Amino acid sequence: MPFQFTRSDCTIEDYLDNLDSKYTYPVWQRGEGWSRVYKEDLILSILNGIDIPKIYIAKIKNSKIYYIMDGGHRSRAIKDFKNNEFYIETEDGKQMYYN
Repeated sequence: MPFQFTRSDCTIEDYLDNLDSKYTYPVWQRGEGWSRVYKEDLILSILNGIDIPKIYIAKIKNSKIYYIMDGGHRSRAIKDFKNNEFYIETEDGKQMYYN
């Protein structure tokens, strides 16, 4: 079999810690395309403990390269929120940033 698959779970905290340093987007991955509303909805889902779709990461054999194969938009939204590029509006109308 030409492919080997390994399943591994990680916390959102571990994913965030490695998002900038370990994972990269392959050239065929679509660029940014989500509106602010989509990003907010994703972050609210995470904060409310709602399951989000899996993010698939592939490690290139015999290298230290990890590609985000599926989940690029979700990863960018999470990264943008972590970098305080947008806020979530709370129920009482306050602006909540990552920090």
